[in-house]
Amino acid sequence: MKVSRRGFLASLAALPLLAACAPAPPPTATAAARPTSAPSPTKLNLILDWFPNTNHSGIYLAQSKGWYAQQGVDLNVQAPSDPSASLKLVSAGQAELGIGYQSGVEIARAQDVPVVSVAAILQHNTAAYAAKASKNITRPKDFEGKKFGTSGLAQIEPTLRTVMKCDNADFSKVEMVNVGQKLDPALLADQVDIISMLPAWEGVELELGGTQLSYIPQSKWCVPDVYTLLFMSSEQTVKEKPDALRRFLAATAQGYEHAVKNPGEAADVLLKAAPELQAPLVKKSQEILSTQYVADAPRWGVQTLDQWKKHADWMAENKLIAKPIDASKAFTNDLLPGGNK
Repeated sequence: MKVSRRGFLASLAALPLLAACAPAPPPTATAAARPTSAPSPTKLNLILDWFPNTNHSGIYLAQSKGWYAQQGVDLNVQAPSDPSASLKLVSAGQAELGIGYQSGVEIARAQDVPVVSVAAILQHNTAAYAAKASKNITRPKDFEGKKFGTSGLAQIEPTLRTVMKCDNADFSKVEMVNVGQKLDPALLADQVDIISMLPAWEGVELELGGTQLSYIPQSKWCVPDVYTLLFMSSEQTVKEKPDALRRFLAATAQGYEHAVKNPGEAADVLLKAAPELQAPLVKKSQEILSTQYVADAPRWGVQTLDQWKKHADWMAENKLIAKPIDASKAFTNDLLPGGNK
């Protein structure tokens, strides 16, 4: 199965259409089993950001171990009906939880859409620029005189400008080539020299196919760090169902913390839940991402105001959001196990 998540990333440009919320899609996943003696559990709907992959391993582990059931949560996991469904349904109150991106939450809040991040799935920006290893492109200065493949997403050019300026490189010496969503094929066919990608999935997929790559992480070249993936809810749901969200996050934290220590088991559980995925890809990707769920944070899920503010300010400075936002209202740690401690 070869599926790119770039279609979802590109949907961020369509977020001004958030007001046109679609009806909730029908349930597509079986909730974790619960003891017959337990009280009726709280039903929660979770909309994924895309197809099941190693970003979601903690969820499937928590389901398989019965940790949601132990917390009294009947979790209904749904794949998105369209790329922007997660944020749309959460903001409309038609799903309690969704998986999204820090930049997506920032764009939404700048449009006065009251979504809020309740936990970070990945602690840092995992995106990187990639080039064939044979081209000896190892830093932004090497981008000069090269062809850069872009999908046309608004955030690509400001990010690239920031990265190149950080290395005293001249952005005007880069040829931008819009290849739409065909970034990987364009790189493989040498139509472009550099593309942006997520090494832990797309990069692994290309390397398993025999292409050796060099990576230039965005986070090492002056781009403010960002929570690549997070759980989001609406302000209304946070206010009305805080206990249910706490119980969901308690079980989910168990799942991701278990995946940190047991990447092999996490990969096996994901493959059982999504057998259409390629086992070598999942296993290698899981080895990488299991180091990123907590990384250098004190515990899974925690977010900082500093990280939110720096990135939101950068988005505003580059006119990628309609107006500056109050970063302190874009996220909360209060619902995590241990709260703000």
